[in-house]
Amino acid sequence: MKILCLTPWFPAARNDRTGNYILDSVEAIADAGHQVAVLVTRPLRFAGLATMARTGIPADSADVAQTDKASTAVRFHLSVPRNRLRPLSNWLYHRAVAPSLADMARALRADVIHAHTEIPGVTAVRVAADLGLPSVVTIHGINTDSRLNAPRQRACYREHLSRASRIVLVGEPLRDHVAAIVGRSDHFRIVHNGFRPPGDDVAQADWTRPLRLVSVSNLHEGKGIDLTLAALRRLEDSGVADWTYNVVGGGNQAVALRQLARDLGLSAKVTFSGPCDHDEVYRHLARANVFVLPSYVEAFGIAYLEAMSLGLLAIGVRGQGPSGFIREGENGFLVEPRSADSLHACFLRVGNDMPGMRKIAARGRDHVRRNLTWRSHAEHLTAVFAEVV
Repeated sequence: MKILCLTPWFPAARNDRTGNYILDSVEAIADAGHQVAVLVTRPLRFAGLATMARTGIPADSADVAQTDKASTAVRFHLSVPRNRLRPLSNWLYHRAVAPSLADMARALRADVIHAHTEIPGVTAVRVAADLGLPSVVTIHGINTDSRLNAPRQRACYREHLSRASRIVLVGEPLRDHVAAIVGRSDHFRIVHNGFRPPGDDVAQADWTRPLRLVSVSNLHEGKGIDLTLAALRRLEDSGVADWTYNVVGGGNQAVALRQLARDLGLSAKVTFSGPCDHDEVYRHLARANVFVLPSYVEAFGIAYLEAMSLGLLAIGVRGQGPSGFIREGENGFLVEPRSADSLHACFLRVGNDMPGMRKIAARGRDHVRRNLTWRSHAEHLTAVFAEVV
């Protein structure tokens, strides 16, 4: 098949912190024998207009990661910052992107247009309909920005995404949320993402004591780092002091979480390592033996897979994305949402049986390495494409 991908997320370099999963997906599809072209869209904000007027080059004209497995192009579009005047930004996006998408579809002789996220999905559905092509839109998560959930914006999504040939969800927890927006769910398909394996120089988890916990996440509302800190305070109060905790990532809650760790008297055992590139993430993981992220807004969770692939025990939240690949007590653990008590009980169980936990973690490692690779992702996603081509 010939597949044209439209995405606002794509790394500028292969080791960037964001957008790698789109590059990995594209390359996996190409490795499966399909021809892929990618149109990456970048917002040209007002600060960039003056630079472009002087130099002809947009201020944020970042390159895209180089790959010999797909052709790539970048299209800039005007956008009002922070999702203000969203209907205007929608119009500006479609006006800038639609002609380029149509031209690329014709040049490629595309069989299907595949878009990532709602706003590009609207343009993809419209262009595909004009060209007589099927359209597939992947939804990666729940956007909590109120401006992207305003009634007028949701009406736009419903009008167009209800006409997509297929809607792909990266995890089952998204189904009800997206169905409420789109107005139907019979064209939904679940296709999990994969994970990028670590290099041969990255060690497996060390299961000697102490208990070394790690979280890798954007530090935003809903990720549960505050719950982890509260549970660790209770663990300390229970007399279990043989542990450390490393928080990897940055975000708008970073300052508040550092203060919370100080307020709870945990600063000596909790490290905030900040954001880092992808290779460094694996090095942080390899120094731990338990990955904990009690996120209650998790559609899937590639970070869990990466940790599990190194033999870490993964702890996620029941009913969220990780429940699609973590089987309670068999290859990891699932705690109750928004519950420091449930997390504390899990920590006690883990700390009291390190040899048993190592065996559970090993089963988790084997499961993700067999079933949740990008190759597996490509097989399932191209099966969705085949349904509509």
